Amino acid sequence: YVQKYGWKGILVEPVGYIFEKLKKKYKGIPNISLENVAIADKNGYKKFYRLDKIDNKNPPLWYDEIGSFLKNNVLKHKDKFPDLEKYLITEKISCLTLKFLFEKYQLNKIDLLQIDTEGYDYHIVKSIPFDKLKPKIIRYEDRHLSIKHKKYCVDLLTSQGYKVIQISGD
Repeated sequence: YVQKYGWKGILVEPVGYIFEKLKKKYKGIPNISLENVAIADKNGYKKFYRLDKIDNKNPPLWYDEIGSFLKNNVLKHKDKFPDLEKYLITEKISCLTLKFLFEKYQLNKIDLLQIDTEGYDYHIVKSIPFDKLKPKIIRYEDRHLSIKHKKYCVDLLTSQGYKVIQISGD
């Protein structure tokens, strides 16, 4: 869709080698900006848990998609990838708030805000600066959220006029 319809966007990826893949994939495509950061509750650096890059084995296709600020949410995937702990690493990554990112790019309209942060989604949803910018569609993963955090997100979004639809863990 990005190429076919000329979509504009900001892609945020904290993991260095995955960020490099994004740079290659979107090289030369206008209107796509890339940020090698994570979205967090404050600007700065934060501990991030992920699996190390695996080149010599046959890991699950999704193994490099499960990084999180919440270590237990990464470990939840151990049932599908028994060697997971062997590859678990911790690194300090650069972080920006959503508000800072929106201001940096001087956004005045967002059609789609896509969030998938292995359980940190609650923190990002609650940090959306609705008084400044109201995305048309917000898609986030709730499968790792507590019942309390799921309810908070739904209540917040409905109070902002959104219709909430549950789609397979998102």
